[in-house]
Amino acid sequence: GDTGFGTTIGSGDFSNDACGSIYNANWYRFTATVDGAHTVSTCGAADFDTKIAVVASCDDVTGIACNDDGPDCAGMTSSLSFDATAGVEYIVVVGAYASDAAGSGTLSITEPDDGGGGGGGDGEVVLLAIQGNPSFDFGVARDEDVVAIDLTTNEAVLWFDGSDVGLGGFRISALDRLDDGDLLLSFTAGGTVGGVTFDDSDIVRFTPSQLGAATAGTFSLWFDGSDVALTTNGEDIDGLDVLDDGTIILSTQGGHRIGSVRGNDEDLVAFTPSSLGATTSGTFAKYFDGSDVGLATSSAEDLDAVSINESIGIISLSTRGSFAVTGLSGADEDLFDFTPSTLGSSTSGSFAAFVIGSVVGIPSGDDIIGACEF
Repeated sequence: GDTGFGTTIGSGDFSNDACGSIYNANWYRFTATVDGAHTVSTCGAADFDTKIAVVASCDDVTGIACNDDGPDCAGMTSSLSFDATAGVEYIVVVGAYASDAAGSGTLSITEPDDGGGGGGGDGEVVLLAIQGNPSFDFGVARDEDVVAIDLTTNEAVLWFDGSDVGLGGFRISALDRLDDGDLLLSFTAGGTVGGVTFDDSDIVRFTPSQLGAATAGTFSLWFDGSDVALTTNGEDIDGLDVLDDGTIILSTQGGHRIGSVRGNDEDLVAFTPSSLGATTSGTFAKYFDGSDVGLATSSAEDLDAVSINESIGIISLSTRGSFAVTGLSGADEDLFDFTPSTLGSSTSGSFAAFVIGSVVGIPSGDDIIGACEF
């Protein structure tokens, strides 16, 4: 909702290590009613140079998120996005960038609609990694970034800025969001970030201290693909979803041979872990056979993003290029839904459109390479 505010010089200041100082500050309590990316903004709605921050409590002012000048916000006003948990109270601080500045404005807090849980298909907010550097109102989304798109308004915000945490030059190939708000990421090439060395068949876990245009947090190795025979170039991870029971659904860039489980780049495999981290172990099984449902006519139909909503039984998918299946066709900037009748080595079901890239501002030819809806 919207709250009018006014500031007075000398009314009190705020400061923490992450955000620096906010002068002549007002403090507001806010309790999230749904999980997901929330936007806090004075963008174009204040008559002075604002600065805003979100902190955990009045006693714990560790920065969750902060912003001085929001992208494309007139008059040096502010906008940020942070990942909130339903039922948790947060403190929003709004004030002036300079000690001698004061004025009035409107503080807006926008929640995502409750899309029914942590899967795909009917979520109101979708997290996307996009290859092609598309431009949104907030600016350019790079290959290392994650964008949150509100499907009720088609508004896009920068949810995760990879360059802030050492990922400049890397390209995300798969992503998922855990229930605790941590982000799982795989990349198109190996490297080191935050002291964690990884390969393109691995998954790293990012634990945020803040998200948005000033992303901060720590990395850890979550899944070591080489421990479980993901070792060839074709076995690089390019799609990822974690089910409620902990089963990990994976797509690979090319064909995979993992023990007795064999498949192609239009298929999905299910990994049931017995351990994760630096010593990963578990078992694989075929989860989705794309060739059974028409996703094998060309390399353009290789799967490169997956998100699953178990509550309604829908698998959301994207492909490397244009695709055509029974009753539906689309391109690499789209997400589409599959409702299975059967899964595994004999897959069957029906398709429907979900996210049309052109509607939410993704240009033709850009490629959704990671997706998570909630």
